[in-house]
Amino acid sequence: MLPEYDLIVIGSGPGGNNAAWTAASLGKKVLIVEKDEVGGICLNRGCMPTKSLVASAQLFSNTKRAGEFGIKIENPSFEWKDIIERKNRIVHKLRKGLEFSFKKLGIEVVKGTGTITQPGTVSIVGTIHESPIIAKSPAIIISTGSENKHLPGLENAITSDEALNLTELPKSMTMIGSGAIGIEFACIFNAFGVDVTVIEMMPQILPGMDEEISKLLEQILKRKGIKIQTNTRAGTVPGLRSTVPVFSAIGRTFKRIEVNERLQTKDKGVYAVGDVTGVSAYAHSAAMQGIVAAKNICGMDAVMDYSAIPACVFSSPEVATVGLSQKQAKESGLDAKVSRIDLAAVGKYATISEREGFVKLVAERSSGRLLGCQMIGHGATDLIAEATLAIKNGLSAKDLVDTVHAHPTLPEAIWEAAGGLL
Repeated sequence: MLPEYDLIVIGSGPGGNNAAWTAASLGKKVLIVEKDEVGGICLNRGCMPTKSLVASAQLFSNTKRAGEFGIKIENPSFEWKDIIERKNRIVHKLRKGLEFSFKKLGIEVVKGTGTITQPGTVSIVGTIHESPIIAKSPAIIISTGSENKHLPGLENAITSDEALNLTELPKSMTMIGSGAIGIEFACIFNAFGVDVTVIEMMPQILPGMDEEISKLLEQILKRKGIKIQTNTRAGTVPGLRSTVPVFSAIGRTFKRIEVNERLQTKDKGVYAVGDVTGVSAYAHSAAMQGIVAAKNICGMDAVMDYSAIPACVFSSPEVATVGLSQKQAKESGLDAKVSRIDLAAVGKYATISEREGFVKLVAERSSGRLLGCQMIGHGATDLIAEATLAIKNGLSAKDLVDTVHAHPTLPEAIWEAAGGLL
């Protein structure tokens, strides 16, 4: 039996580790129960390894454009094995850094599967111990994440888990689903010469995103050689079951746990954060949920605010949105106006030959208060932070325009769009 703790966290992904960090920083004794490697899906099989491949793909693509910049690179090539090894080194280093941070804060980590057997009690199995060990705490956070969905009848399909560890690239790949995961991997494979086909049952790729963004991205991807079939169900595609390989990117599955705005479940002392809450399934949302839950456990009064949660797709070019679109603002009964600026009009984009894309800002007509931002283009996933900060803090278009933006820089795209609102 382990000692008693102030907090037990089941799962060490972004939600779990941020909860643990917060509570430990506030003087609480914390135990993390983790059945796999620390860092959860995001660090080990999601965000970080995927972005390593994205970086390699983008750099390789850029070498083929070097002539545009007056640079001569003849016959650029790549070694897939080295790309995978680089990805593994990055993940390993980040994981070691996470483990060090736990140790520095006095957070204990036990390997195993944690189950809440009764109020305030967690049974941990699958550890180095022969029998279950018991840990007690008045507060427990469930942060167990999610798993890839699998297509029934497509036993040959791989998911992102397997794709991250392919020993060699296939000649072709059929992607089922065009959400963030499907589109990101489609761009990665395409950059390295794989013949990619994307199958999407909805009318547009990136379902739920701004329609104009989805339309432009589809046009760009098709020009890159990616075949896209929307309004198409996987079961209607001839020969799909014999196609090797098929990449299933139809989403993730989890057992949903209902929580309130303070991340409390119906059971006293039990909280849930991350994918299992079924709300805003992003690593950064999970991280903030973990912080909010830990603050409440530590006696503070914290509420989770979902009004300014950015959504990012690391495609080529990137896509990022936050807040409301014009359509959503109208559906919410708000009188909104929109400003749109093409990135080709921004000086810095011209200098780096990344002219394709645009920024849209949505604001309340009467007050000028920013309601939303939609972006597609180089650097979108970084630039969205300024719009997120503005929306979170109720800033207006005038507030952005009155803020001096360095010249020439990419954030001037936001500044220019804000000026359009005035």
